[in-house]
Amino acid sequence: MKNNSIKEEFHMLNELLRKANRLINPVGYKSELGMITKNKSLIKKCPKCYLSLATKGRDNLLFPICNMAGAEDPRFIRFSLKLANKLRCLNKFDNIKLDGIIKKLNNLNSRFSKDIPKPANMASKKGVTTRHFHTIDKYIKDKIRPND
Repeated sequence: MKNNSIKEEFHMLNELLRKANRLINPVGYKSELGMITKNKSLIKKCPKCYLSLATKGRDNLLFPICNMAGAEDPRFIRFSLKLANKLRCLNKFDNIKLDGIIKKLNNLNSRFSKDIPKPANMASKKGVTTRHFHTIDKYIKDKIRPND
């Protein structure tokens, strides 16, 4: 139970960090996408932010996942997913590898498209607390003062 609440808090903090990053860096994601593709040092510094597909030429086709700060961004994931789906229709690339990339992007997109996890409401917390108090009260009556 503690593990689930820690995971919920972690997801909530992660989403809040993502929103704060959008407020701090008001650059549109399309212009940021252009900066990312031109910046080759970022590709070398953070290779986990990209999914690559080998092409017939020298360069690999990159599908960005992260923004300039290195955090996974749902806008980039959606863009990469649309691009991958369009490339699958062209039949110019290896469809097996492209399907694997689309599967990974769908997984990431489904993870980030969910709402922010919300803490349990006050009524359920009050109910749990009341049950604990009743358990304590019953224990005191049965074990500690049985004659009362």
